[in-house]
Amino acid sequence: MQTKTNYTLKIERGLTKLITLHEPKGSSKVFVYPSIGPNTYQNVGREILKQNYKLPEANETASLLHAAYLSELKDEPEFQHVREILKNQWLWVFNRKLWADNGVYTIFDPTAQGLNEELTVEHLEKRLNGGKELKGIEVRMSEDNTVRFAPKGSYTLGEHTSESLAKDGNVISEYSQEGAERLGETAETFNRNPYVWGLNIDEGANPILRVSAVDVYVGRLRVGGDGFGLIRDGHVFGVL
Repeated sequence: MQTKTNYTLKIERGLTKLITLHEPKGSSKVFVYPSIGPNTYQNVGREILKQNYKLPEANETASLLHAAYLSELKDEPEFQHVREILKNQWLWVFNRKLWADNGVYTIFDPTAQGLNEELTVEHLEKRLNGGKELKGIEVRMSEDNTVRFAPKGSYTLGEHTSESLAKDGNVISEYSQEGAERLGETAETFNRNPYVWGLNIDEGANPILRVSAVDVYVGRLRVGGDGFGLIRDGHVFGVL
């Protein structure tokens, strides 16, 4: 699989910055090194905000992973450290996931609310009104791209190939199409197939809210969307 995006990377030390060209339009994403953590989803998120950095969006995290495993700078100590975090703990991904009986809603969480704030399908559907649908994928997006919905049938929980991961509706709704492609390419660097965690809600049952993370476990990339956010082993790199 070949990504559409060519990365331009550099590392600035002092206030160490991991800089990647993460979109084809040429906008740079600057991650501040070292990470904050390990701690809970809310604690690391609030510490990043306290330091006046931004919480990374999921597609930005996908760019960081791609750089750490596939870029020409992957052997630099900063990117080695990113890989160590993924292998031994994980990175929080600041999305809230509302798993419903007809699919999953992904909601960007820029203030690290986690499970504190209740979400309803009705409210999220209102936010999706006036948005768009990705052709051929069925993923719906709000006009401001902060809420996305992937219907059942567009995604698979459990084991994937790197190719199926890049085309999975849930993964695309969370990481964007380009981010999902980057995750698929990153997954190719491991010995075992990637795995996606989530919840399967029975018809008529109430939706369940969770948060996201990504890690590497026993030789495979794991994309998680079923966490409570309470375990103190997660990290995050702030974004300038």
